[in-house]
Amino acid sequence: MSVKRRLGRFAVLCIAAMVALLLGSCMHQAEDSSIQRENIDISLLLKRLDGDYWNSVVMGAEAASKEFNVTLHISGPEKQGSPEQLLETAKLALVHHPDAVVFAAGNEEVTAGIVEAGKAARIPLIAIDTETEEAGISSIITINHHQAGRAVALKMSELLAGKGSVALLTDGLGDNNQLRREEGIKEALAEESGMALIGIEPCVEADGNCRSVVSSLLNEQQVDGILALNVQAAVTAALEVKQRGLGGKIKIVAFDSSMELLELLQEDQLQAVLVQNPFSIGYLGIKNAVLALRGEEVPLHVAMEAKLVNSDTMFWPENQRVLFPFIQK
Repeated sequence: MSVKRRLGRFAVLCIAAMVALLLGSCMHQAEDSSIQRENIDISLLLKRLDGDYWNSVVMGAEAASKEFNVTLHISGPEKQGSPEQLLETAKLALVHHPDAVVFAAGNEEVTAGIVEAGKAARIPLIAIDTETEEAGISSIITINHHQAGRAVALKMSELLAGKGSVALLTDGLGDNNQLRREEGIKEALAEESGMALIGIEPCVEADGNCRSVVSSLLNEQQVDGILALNVQAAVTAALEVKQRGLGGKIKIVAFDSSMELLELLQEDQLQAVLVQNPFSIGYLGIKNAVLALRGEEVPLHVAMEAKLVNSDTMFWPENQRVLFPFIQK
């Protein structure tokens, strides 16, 4: 099938997924009609607001807020900042005395600060996309980032037939999720005798140096594969590889997705993407906060789905709800 035809199919599936999302929302609302509607104030505190991933989290939270009659206050830096900036944002978010806080924190310092404030205010706290052992949180909704790191590393080993030199691109911010992904990658590659991790490079979008980092990496070393821990690094690597005419020769496996990334996947500039369901993460964060406020039991750990997809499997029906998020109850 030609790239043009497949991209056309991709556009059709996008529209179909949007329709399915609307239908799923209506069905979900009907099924949950027994849940009492009430006026509740909830703060949604995110570690960043930019990008398709966080936009989808917000969309999910807004859908739940409408369903459960929640007044939602969204705050966070446009791009991920320092722990001090995130804690200041959290402090400002608590000024209006919300009934509950749903938050995504970049590291344990920020998580601990939010938990301390939540305990003082005696309000439920729901952590989303945040792995933590911090006590005092009602529900933690996230994928297992360590296992996700292992999954992408093993996929790269499969693509390279168990032998090759791999570079790892990070965002250089020391985010806990990315550190856990990195640990999983190192662990899995160490188990593969023919695989070598030749470097870990920060690909910092704020500094505008991501393209030069990738370019220098390809100029100075023999690189068979690139693992990218975030969308920006993945897109940058794929575009650089494409410009050099090396698409498909240098293998790229990435985390998360955006429309641009999925288009590059269709062109075989990337070979696989591990995707989450951020819409459901946002939706469940608000829903569990509402249930916790009523004194109802909510699960402490909600394990979210993450799946590896490629240009062929992204069109499988079971992958559509991950790429084009449905509401997950």
